[in-house]
Amino acid sequence: MSGSLNWELTVIERQKLDLKHGFLLEKTLYADLSAEKIALQGGRVDLIVHPWLWVAAQRARSVPIQAVYPYTLNLASVLVREGSPIRGLRDLRGKRVGIFSPADSNWLVLRAACKRLHGFDPQVESTAISGSPILLSGLLEQGEFDAILQFWQHSVRLLASGRFRAVAELRELLRVFGVSKPIALLAYVCREEFANSQAGLVAAFLEASREARDYLAASAGIWPELGEEMGISDARALSLVRERYLEGVPKVWSAECVQDIERLFEELDRAGCTDILGFSSVPSGTFSTLFFR
Repeated sequence: MSGSLNWELTVIERQKLDLKHGFLLEKTLYADLSAEKIALQGGRVDLIVHPWLWVAAQRARSVPIQAVYPYTLNLASVLVREGSPIRGLRDLRGKRVGIFSPADSNWLVLRAACKRLHGFDPQVESTAISGSPILLSGLLEQGEFDAILQFWQHSVRLLASGRFRAVAELRELLRVFGVSKPIALLAYVCREEFANSQAGLVAAFLEASREARDYLAASAGIWPELGEEMGISDARALSLVRERYLEGVPKVWSAECVQDIERLFEELDRAGCTDILGFSSVPSGTFSTLFFR
C-alpha cells in the first residue's frame, strides 16, 4: 500500500468515510508488491491495487482472485534526457531501455506498438533492463539508460525538472490498436470468495474511495502535505502530479470497459507479446461484474 492509493486511504481515514459507509479501514504496509500479493492470496488483506494482467495470470493457474474496479487510467511514459537524439519509438531500436518487468503490461503495449508501427520488437532488438521506478529514474539521469518506461507519478516529477522529456505516452499508443477510450491497467483486486460473500463491504469501500477522490479534486490544501510525503517541494511538480492524478480517475466501470480490455489483450497476443504470460486469452472471471457503475 503506497503511492496514490495511500493518498486516498489517508483521506478516507481523516474524513471518516469508512465509518460513514459502515466499515472500519485498516491499512497494512508491505515492503514490496510480492509481499502484498502473498498477503492477499493468504487472506491477510482483503484488497490491493495491482495490474489486471497479474489477475488474469493467476486465474489461468486456477487461483480465484478478481479485478473488481479500475484504479487509474494513467499509464506509463517513455522518457529520455532532454538532449537525447531519441525522438520517437523508431529510435528505440538498439538502445538500452529501462523497464519495470518483461511481463509488465506497459512494456507489452510498448512492444506491440513498436512492432505495429516500426516493424521491430524492443524485447529483441533493444536491451531491456528491469529495475524499480526510483532506480530507473536515477540511471536515466546518470546516462546508464538511453530511455526508460516510467510510471506516471515518477514521470511527472522528471518532466517538471525540465531535464527530461517524453517521447511516447502509453495512453496515446492504445489508439494504434483501435482502442479509442482510456483503459485502466491497474485495478482494485480481491479474492473471488471475498467479492462474492462481502459484496456490500467491497461496494462500500469503493464508494468511500470515490468520495476520497472527489475530496482530492476539490481540496487543494491537502496537496502540499501529500507532496511532502512524496518528497516533492517544487510547486510546479506538485501541480502536475495533482493534474495527472485527477485526469486518471475512472468515471465508469461497465461491460463495455471489460470488452475494451479484452480487445486490447487480443491485440497484444496477435502481436506475439504475450508468450511470457503463460496464457493466450483473458480467463473467464478475471473481472467481477458485481460493481459495474
